[in-house]
Amino acid sequence: MSSQSSDDRPALDLPDWNRAGTAIVATFSTDDFAAGVRFVQAIGEAADRANHHPDVDLRFDHVTVRSVSHDVGKVTDRDLDLARTISGLAREQGLSAQGAADLRFADDAPVPPGSVQFWTAVAGIEPGASVDLSTDHQTVTFTDDAGQTRYRVNVPTVDTPSGDRVRAALDAGGSLLDDSRAPDWWLLGDGAGNQARVCDATDGIPPLAQDLPLAR
Repeated sequence: MSSQSSDDRPALDLPDWNRAGTAIVATFSTDDFAAGVRFVQAIGEAADRANHHPDVDLRFDHVTVRSVSHDVGKVTDRDLDLARTISGLAREQGLSAQGAADLRFADDAPVPPGSVQFWTAVAGIEPGASVDLSTDHQTVTFTDDAGQTRYRVNVPTVDTPSGDRVRAALDAGGSLLDDSRAPDWWLLGDGAGNQARVCDATDGIPPLAQDLPLAR
């Protein structure tokens, strides 16, 4: 999966929003399902006026909005303008955005901001949580082709089917690097050179190999 370089991405001066792969994403908390429906209706009306339509996910206590300009495959001013409008609608309805998770591979290694949504999805972390992934997940480092240190995280699943976790991570901007051992495990990339190995832990956690393919 290709990613935009920092040179051709507009600045993201939007407190409610985070980058997720080639898109921007925000999650707004709602008191109940009816409040979410009202918010989604307002988003739909604003999107029609702008002739620019985001992906909207309505849940009982939150609404997640993802915006990307599909014709060019990246975030443009159309997405930023719509994001500002949606944040304004949220404030009008008394809704607040869920904060971005403070995620780290280790104490001194924060997850790149553009990969937060991916790691939140793949590790099953609640939005806004502060988590050191190495605390509960086996984490190793490796060196990519450019000589940069990257992280590979073992993500075992028990309560959630591994395939569901993989789909959620891909929807959050991840890329599939290797599925030759599925359904035992999948190797995913976060778009910044780091990897997650998602595996079924029902019968124990498979060891994390050191010789997996380099992230693309």
